Amino acid sequence: MLLRAYGEWWDPLDVKWGAPQPGGQGALVGRIGRYRGLETDVWDQRGIYVLFQDWRVVYVGKTGERPLGTRLRAHLYDDVAGRWDRFSWYGVRIVNSDGSLGSTPAPTRQVHARDVIATLESILIRVTAPSLNHRRERIPGAQLVVQDAETAPRPLRSYVAGIERQLEDLAERVESLAESA
Repeated sequence: MLLRAYGEWWDPLDVKWGAPQPGGQGALVGRIGRYRGLETDVWDQRGIYVLFQDWRVVYVGKTGERPLGTRLRAHLYDDVAGRWDRFSWYGVRIVNSDGSLGSTPAPTRQVHARDVIATLESILIRVTAPSLNHRRERIPGAQLVVQDAETAPRPLRSYVAGIERQLEDLAERVESLAESA
């Protein structure tokens, strides 16, 4: 199996981002299994991720040396900051029966072309949602991890505060662009 776990349409407002310095690890908490019982933290997952704005793909990235959580947190401050409102991720580390992440699998030559093709097709259909594909593809061998979001709706003021932060960031960007022009 190429992918072992995945999460779709996660809300960055429901992520515990931690501090953006060494030792400031956050948490990407989700649940898997029947009735979403097993809790897992996928901060250290490896794989690929997709950023969305208004349900449209705006960025695709890979984790490489830095784990998923660190890569996503960086996008809160870099050139795509404020330009995405959801994310999906597709990871190569399995979620163990205790909720911990398994080790990153070693490369192997035993991957069959049909598995690669089926996995790529599934991801592309899930991410792009083409209008003529009527079936929602399963990702072969991967577990779905559903974001462990707050059960109660957040107060309106938290949404307003988030919008105000984004506007402040945008104003700073516009000001720096104007100064450099």
